Amino acid sequence: MVFFTLKFFKLIRRNNSGLLFGYILSVYLLILMMSRLDAALNGFERGYCNMNKVKAILGVSALLLSTSVMAESEVAFKNNAKDALGIGYEWSVKLGHHGSAEITGSVGGKSSFEPEFTAPQIGWTHTSDWVELELEADVILEIEVSRQQGIYEKKKDGTYSTAGAMLYPALSVYKGWDTTTEKEKGSFNPTGKFWSTIEFKDVVYSKHGETTIIYRAKMKAGQYSVDIGGVNALYCAETDECFNGKHGYRAKFSASHMPNMQEMKK
Repeated sequence: MVFFTLKFFKLIRRNNSGLLFGYILSVYLLILMMSRLDAALNGFERGYCNMNKVKAILGVSALLLSTSVMAESEVAFKNNAKDALGIGYEWSVKLGHHGSAEITGSVGGKSSFEPEFTAPQIGWTHTSDWVELELEADVILEIEVSRQQGIYEKKKDGTYSTAGAMLYPALSVYKGWDTTTEKEKGSFNPTGKFWSTIEFKDVVYSKHGETTIIYRAKMKAGQYSVDIGGVNALYCAETDECFNGKHGYRAKFSASHMPNMQEMKK
C-alpha cells in the first residue's frame, strides 16, 4: 500500500499543479483515512481496537478537510503601470466558497476623504489601494480592515521608509472590474458612481474613530472592485502627524458558505 501511494503521488505531481494537486491529494488521503476508520470501527466492535485509534483517524481526516478548505484562495500583487487603462489595481484576490486571504500595505490618510476636493469626488484614486476581487461562488463575504504598524513603503527616490500607523480606515465596494476606461483620474467618488464603469455597492468607514472596520454581505459569484483608503481628515487637525502621509493597513478577506441561497438579494 505504501509503495502504491508513493507512485500515485508522483503521478499526480507530474501531471497536475497548484490547487488541483492539493484537492486530488486531499481526496485521495481522505479515502484512505475512511477505509482505515472503517477497519478501526470494526476492530473496536470486536474488541481488538481501542477508541484512541478511532479518534486519531478522525482527527487526521478533519485536518485533511480543513487543509483543502484553506487552499481555496489566491492573492497576487499587481502594481499596474500608471499609464494602464482603467483603474490601477494594486492587488488581486480570488476566493472560493470557503476561502480566506490577507494583504498588508499603506494608503494615504486622506485617500478616501480629501477636504479640499469638491464632492462627490472626494477620494484620491492613486493614494488608495484597489483590489480586484473574484468570488468563485455565491458566498457571505467579510472584509476587515485595520491599521497596521511596521509597513514599509517605497519612496520616489527608491529608498524605503516606515509608513505611519494611525489610519482611520475606509473601504468602498463596487461591482465589476475596470480595465477599459481612460487612464484613471486623480479623484473618485468613494460613496457612489464616478467616471469608471464599475457599479457602486457599499461603503464602510470609521464613523466614530474606530481603527478597525468590517464589511459583511451576501454576494453573488463574480468580479468586484474594493478600494481601501483612509478618512483621517475627519479626526486629525492639519498640524497633527496623522493628517498627512501614508499609513499602514491590514485587510482580511473571508468567504463562507451561504446556508439559504434562496434568500440572497440580487
